[in-house]
Amino acid sequence: MIVSGTPDELKELPEVNEPGSRRIEIESRRHAAAPAWLQSQSFCPSATIFGQNVHAVVDAKLTDDELAERLHHAGFSNASTRAIAPSLEDVFVALTQRAAAREGQLKRVSS
Repeated sequence: MIVSGTPDELKELPEVNEPGSRRIEIESRRHAAAPAWLQSQSFCPSATIFGQNVHAVVDAKLTDDELAERLHHAGFSNASTRAIAPSLEDVFVALTQRAAAREGQLKRVSS
């Protein structure tokens, strides 16, 4: 077991909401390609497919306009973004990635 608590408690964990970052949802017709591209960018430590969209953690200093411009230049011209709170799946991803990184099992995608 990695952690226990109520769903609301888990969503508020500092490990899930790291200072200096924010969580967004990206909608794009190319959602399957988006996580690999996002994770190759220095501003995005985590991105996963969530249904037909992508949930990503990005640097809080990156504005929505800057992100939209970067997505457009990377070929995601139809992408839209919105700020989101973490889902329980996001909690699971964040905690398992952190545990894997501690054990040296997680490799970052490089460009």
